[in-house]
Amino acid sequence: MSEAADRRYCGLIVLFVALVYSPCVAAVYGFSDDFTVFFGNSQSFVRWTYANGRPLLGLIRELTLHEVADVRTLSLFRAISLVGIIALSLTFYRRLRTIAEPGESAAFAIGIATLPSIQVFAAWALCMHMPYSAVTAAWAAIGAERAFSAWAESRKAFLAWWFFALGLMLVTSSIYQPSLAWYWTAAIVPVLDRRFRRDAVFRRNVLLTVGSGLVFLAACFVFQKAFFALTQVTPAGRVTLTNDPLSKLYWFMRIQLPLSLNLWNLMNPLSRIQSLAPACLAMLVVVAGICFGGKRRYRISCDSNQQAEGSKWRIISIQVTVLVLLILLTHAHWLLVEASPQNYRVIAALAASCCILVLWSIKEILAVMGMSARAARLVLMTIAILTLFHCQWSLQRYWITPYQLGYRYVVATLREGLTEQTQHIHVIRQGREDGIVSQQRIDNFSIPMSYHPWMIEGLLRAAMKDVRGQSGQIRVTHSATSEPSEIGDDGLLLDMRKLKWFRVNAQP
Repeated sequence: MSEAADRRYCGLIVLFVALVYSPCVAAVYGFSDDFTVFFGNSQSFVRWTYANGRPLLGLIRELTLHEVADVRTLSLFRAISLVGIIALSLTFYRRLRTIAEPGESAAFAIGIATLPSIQVFAAWALCMHMPYSAVTAAWAAIGAERAFSAWAESRKAFLAWWFFALGLMLVTSSIYQPSLAWYWTAAIVPVLDRRFRRDAVFRRNVLLTVGSGLVFLAACFVFQKAFFALTQVTPAGRVTLTNDPLSKLYWFMRIQLPLSLNLWNLMNPLSRIQSLAPACLAMLVVVAGICFGGKRRYRISCDSNQQAEGSKWRIISIQVTVLVLLILLTHAHWLLVEASPQNYRVIAALAASCCILVLWSIKEILAVMGMSARAARLVLMTIAILTLFHCQWSLQRYWITPYQLGYRYVVATLREGLTEQTQHIHVIRQGREDGIVSQQRIDNFSIPMSYHPWMIEGLLRAAMKDVRGQSGQIRVTHSATSEPSEIGDDGLLLDMRKLKWFRVNAQP
């Protein structure tokens, strides 16, 4: 393909990703910890960042994290995140060129960019660093692979690329340890390459890249332990090693893997059929792609047919084993530590790996069915376009509409009720069932705006800036469900449960 055509595909990826996430940049809203950090005690959050073993992120936040002017400023942080998502999409577009045609690679990249995990990166200002740490980890895998490819020609080039990869992994660990998993997502791509079964040298280099990743993880672990030892910072529970690995493995198989295999379908934790059925279907597609697609696509050339048959199945078993190992490694951080978070942010790399496997399997199945390359490309591009529409629908429904309306309601209530005598604001928080969106989904796709108690004070400080131009010294209290017995003449009641009046009942 010509360089001009390649640039056109890159331009289309940039255009589509920018368009689908532009409403997040244009909208005026904040979510949960956005208010706590940007309008509350930012230094406490910086200390929490260090306690989680993220010194580089902590340093960046210590130097740059100050109370922002108003909620509109959060759009700037979401724009920064959008640039990182575009960079991540282009990274995987280039990476996937070895296993797919340019149009197919573009479809893969768009599919990754529209996953629910990436939607969280784009819609939550506090997550603006996560796409960049994902890019550094992915490039670490690319660097390690290039190191072993350069081994035969230049030892200096090998060392340069290998230590470059190690440095990127240490940087990733210093920003956000779960993003180390993107190394394995990038490492999955060459395992799906037809050369993995045909070329012994290529296969050896891929396995060495995987082995180097394990070395890099060990180096990151040592680096983190050294950081805590030298700084005397008390590590948070999220970086404490687990004492029950079997329960963590069950948690991975029951929650995290199905959540990832649901791909763009937002998982309903209250319905096993609705959550597990799409995951099982995706798993069947992957198995079919590996078995039937591999039988057609890959052949081994040997002098003896008997040797070829034996070698073929041995290499297929190696390929499947490596794929399973890489899937587990994409969640290695959370399998090793005590914490068991259930959200889309921590499965981003695992979800991207599942997306690559499913789309690659669809491509292989279509080839087995005798479909032309052009028709297969059209199918994959159609899937990508549908994910773009679904992504924007999801953003509008679960993020922009509820949180923008919620913030407007708070500002309007304060403008109407605040007087010069007001010294106290009491907030009645929303329960889980009191959101503008009634459907229950995992993670941030169904959380009512005022559900988390720790963000109430920051929310009121932000709204007061819009109403009076400054946050003021008004006392803020809150309760879960019941109204206080007495507000007093100097008090104002803010009942966030009334946001149910704006409830969105439309179905997709």
